[in-house]
Amino acid sequence: SYDTYVFAEPNAPRMSQLRVPGMDVRSLAADSISVAESTTSTGVVIASRPTRLTILTTHHAIQFPDTIVQYFEADGREAGVEPDARAIERISIKRRQENTVVTRRFVDPFEVLARDESEDLALIGVTFPEDVGPVSLPPSRLTPGDPRRLSLGSLVYVVGHPGGMRMVTHGIVGDRNQGPNASFLIDGLWNEGVSGAPILAVRGDGSGLEWVGIARAAAALTEYRLVAEEEAERVQDPRRPYEGPVYLQPVQEIRYGITFSVPSTLIRQFIEAQRPQIEARGYPMPTDL
Repeated sequence: SYDTYVFAEPNAPRMSQLRVPGMDVRSLAADSISVAESTTSTGVVIASRPTRLTILTTHHAIQFPDTIVQYFEADGREAGVEPDARAIERISIKRRQENTVVTRRFVDPFEVLARDESEDLALIGVTFPEDVGPVSLPPSRLTPGDPRRLSLGSLVYVVGHPGGMRMVTHGIVGDRNQGPNASFLIDGLWNEGVSGAPILAVRGDGSGLEWVGIARAAAALTEYRLVAEEEAERVQDPRRPYEGPVYLQPVQEIRYGITFSVPSTLIRQFIEAQRPQIEARGYPMPTDL
């Protein structure tokens, strides 16, 4: 949840002003609005104990910045003015963030154990209270594969939760990076929530499936829409013209059929690099990836 403060251009503050100790951003705002955002992702249980789970997912599903600053479009850009000296149009400050893991058996909070923003990977942990008793949720039994053996046209399956729905879908491998980590594109028509879903490739001899990576994100474009304030959306009669304040809101439009991946080669490197510190915190780690 964010509190967003909007400033009038003639009296718009600079970031240097807002950093002054004791400065109350609300005293300078011409208007304010509260906005709630949410995101979902698929997670893979990679290791488990009766009271603890270690789960692999994407970094972007757990990351919300503490502060988001938007400057007036033309202010200082041509003159090369430093950001601290540019006029702020609006600033959003995070008020609250709630993280939960949802399964068919439980809904519980999680803690972030490790993250890699550049590769869009994260490990999260769930701890169950002792009075709940052992939780039977075994780790994934996916057979590790080598994404470097994929080629243009390879068939893959994806097991995830697009839109919060448990689904299995398929796709065809498109462009593949020829480097040592072999990231690849897929033509799957996937929705929000599929990020983090395991990608399973059909072996060349047809003997089964192997885990070659996770879905990372679909390509998207940012569009801007005029929206009413949050409270008005709940009480406004749709049959009557809306006369309240209107705000510009960025919206991600998915470009369906272009989905990025994180190859299993990078996943293994990430897990091995994080193993010592996660085991030191008492969370289990896999031994067969």
